[in-house]
Amino acid sequence: MFKTIFSRELKYWLTSISFYIYLSAVLIPATLTIAATSGVFGEESISAGTKSNSPMSIFSLMNFFNKILLFILPAVIGHSVYRDFKSNAHSL
Repeated sequence: MFKTIFSRELKYWLTSISFYIYLSAVLIPATLTIAATSGVFGEESISAGTKSNSPMSIFSLMNFFNKILLFILPAVIGHSVYRDFKSNAHSL
């Protein structure tokens, strides 16, 4: 039963435009942030006194992306719950 539900949800999300919007909302800032910390945009984009792989830098990057996911995750879960109630599958 889990395989059936999982494959149906996967097919639905891969054909939905919102999946690709959410994917780009995470991938584009991630790519730009990593590029900026590595110095692709010039030496001015890097702080002179900090290291890119320091624990505080990694923590602040993870904190930034967790805040982005706080907006995306309820949208994905809320839509799935709405579809369950719409098709009367919530009682299962």
